[in-house]
Amino acid sequence: MILARIGREYVGQMFAFAVSLADRLLTAGILIRYWGADAFSDWTVAVSAAGLIVLLDFGFNAYLPNRLMATVGRGETERAAHVFSAGNAAILCASLVGLVFVCLAFATSGVSPSSSLARRELFEVVTVLALASAARQSTAMLVSVYRAHRDFFRETIILAIGDATRVAVLLGGVISGLALTSIVWWYLAVTVLFLVAIPMVDVARRYPGFHYRLSLPDAIERRAALALSSQYWLQSGVNSLLLYAPVFFLVGAGAAGAAVAQFALMRTLSNFVRSVLQLFATVLGMESGRRLLIGDLDGLAKSYRESAIFMAVQTWIVGAVLVVLAKDLFVLWTGNGTLFDPMLMLLAIAPPLLLPTLPIAIQFAATGNTPQALLRARLAQLIVTVILYGALPIDDDALRIMIALGVGEVVAFGLSLMISVAAIVPQSGWRLQRTLLWRSAVAGTFVLVATYGATQLLPGSSLSRVFAGLCAGGAAGLFVTALFGFEAARRRTLIAQARAFVARSRP
Repeated sequence: MILARIGREYVGQMFAFAVSLADRLLTAGILIRYWGADAFSDWTVAVSAAGLIVLLDFGFNAYLPNRLMATVGRGETERAAHVFSAGNAAILCASLVGLVFVCLAFATSGVSPSSSLARRELFEVVTVLALASAARQSTAMLVSVYRAHRDFFRETIILAIGDATRVAVLLGGVISGLALTSIVWWYLAVTVLFLVAIPMVDVARRYPGFHYRLSLPDAIERRAALALSSQYWLQSGVNSLLLYAPVFFLVGAGAAGAAVAQFALMRTLSNFVRSVLQLFATVLGMESGRRLLIGDLDGLAKSYRESAIFMAVQTWIVGAVLVVLAKDLFVLWTGNGTLFDPMLMLLAIAPPLLLPTLPIAIQFAATGNTPQALLRARLAQLIVTVILYGALPIDDDALRIMIALGVGEVVAFGLSLMISVAAIVPQSGWRLQRTLLWRSAVAGTFVLVATYGATQLLPGSSLSRVFAGLCAGGAAGLFVTALFGFEAARRRTLIAQARAFVARSRP
């Protein structure tokens, strides 16, 4: 039953993953082709500014959905209904505060457009994108209702369809030649309709007692929120700063639009590895966190170990394929190979390769309502990153930022969080890490050789090399996943289930 549920959730995650790739890769590729580096740089600045709205979510987006899941899981119907309505009010207020903060901060900043866009128009774009972010953020409790009822598949599909429509509207506007100031208003309208209104109606219809409403938190909720929300807030704030602030460091250092565009494009390309990681980490980490919440420690140890092994092998498979095909993919993607920087890309994909199970640990700590570990790790990451950025004797600002980000993520954040998780799940300690290292290294090397060999056997255009490499890498990836991605007992179980399925399918 659990395997069937997790398998269905993977199907939803695969669909959401495809939409996410379209959002990150297809969008960036089309924008850079149609607009050029300077206009794409302005878009990157606007999106980064709007993303900073989460700096003032006060930890509500992380804590309150977990609180709702816990109360629903314990069968506390009345308390769950109040958590839902009070959470809606708290998150809506935080979203409005964040919106005001972003607009005022950008209005008083010295950021100027790199393209022909007027500063007033850039401010309008930032404001509308911030409104879309605020609207999306304000539905966090609605989304958590699906998760509380273990309807993760439905949640994923509804949100993915909304995101796909949003991306389609954005790209349609770009291709048709609409002005950016017009495109973002359509972008906002689609966000409100598909990612706010439709989930609101669906939740009210599907789960009686969860009609969208607002109420003030009572004494119980205030005490519970004060205990954990601030810790979630600090660590999520650090994460948001590290995600969005580098763009403003580059702009503040006087980087040209092309340099900002290059930095953003290389991070986006390398994030393909992280996107694949998140595809698995969300489901696997939430399952481990759920087992912690219900006290199933034996099941937690087993599921965490199996998840970690599978995750590590998949990470190195995707990383190996990307390393070989990166330049050709970039040319096909952007149509401009001059913006490709192999050093920036390698630095960007190094952290997930060195700590492939980190996304599971993050999701596990967040879902299990243990923000203390995340907080300590994020603060350490921020300190190390800032110190390195100021101390490294490197003139290239983009390279210096990427090195500081990578070292901070691996040495400060990653190792710190892994140690904290090992205190809760001892089976996730260094013995497991050694197992992960040899399994993933062997799997990744095999896929690397297969992918590179295919590109050499079928030289020619970038498209032919990418096609050959993806086919060879995919086939090799399936092979090494079967060999190294599962423990022996799980492999035997899967083989038996596959044989039984085939037997039932025969006439």
